[in-house]
Amino acid sequence: MKTVSPLPCPPPPRRRGSAAHEDDPASLVRSFWTLADQGVVSLGMFAINIQLARTFPSQEYGTFVFFLSVLLALQVVNVSLIQYPLSVDGTVLDPAKRRALAGSAVLLTAGSLLPLSGLLALVGYGLGMPEMIGPTVLYFVVWQVQEIGRRGLMPG
Repeated sequence: MKTVSPLPCPPPPRRRGSAAHEDDPASLVRSFWTLADQGVVSLGMFAINIQLARTFPSQEYGTFVFFLSVLLALQVVNVSLIQYPLSVDGTVLDPAKRRALAGSAVLLTAGSLLPLSGLLALVGYGLGMPEMIGPTVLYFVVWQVQEIGRRGLMPG
């Protein structure tokens, strides 16, 4: 029986973020701003926690850390359900579909703010920190706006 050699396969297309984009100045600028944004957020949070740990008595700092943990847990809800799909799916879509996905993500984020902020307020009252509810909810809302904006710009 005669064997037929398979036709040569073309090389797979280069993926986003591969060597094809390494020399693209716009890609490098976007990468820089993404990393700079994350660096500022992380460094700021680290510095604030160090200062608070030095300033507050241990019980008050413990209450703050618990409240912060609840805030981070609520953030995970938006990240896993809205922002992560935008980051992953947005990279493979054409620009028109990416804009539609980003618009949907903005609407979903806006819709999630009220229930998640309400949970945050309930925890604040439960911890006996009603004076912290307003600033914490404001921080949470601004954080969501910043994250959805950052992730909406990433796939570009």
